[in-house]
Amino acid sequence: MELDSESIRALMTWSLMAFLVAVTPYLWFIDLLSRQRTFALLISTELAAFSLLIYIATKPNYSSLKKAWILVGCIALVVLLLLSIAVQ
Repeated sequence: MELDSESIRALMTWSLMAFLVAVTPYLWFIDLLSRQRTFALLISTELAAFSLLIYIATKPNYSSLKKAWILVGCIALVVLLLLSIAVQ
């Protein structure tokens, strides 16, 4: 099975949407008085994932995406998630 460019773009879009749906409910249940740093790091991961999702969705096709920007966005998501785990 070979993935074409539109399937790769759809896979990235759906995986970012799944990430957003998974992290958002957790933000509702965080105690803001005791875990302000965790909330800040998780909301920054939400914003980074949302901006990456908008970047992918606004380009007309997969070949017009800059792979370096996607890589930087994914690295930022991983770093922010690891920091939010370390702060807890």
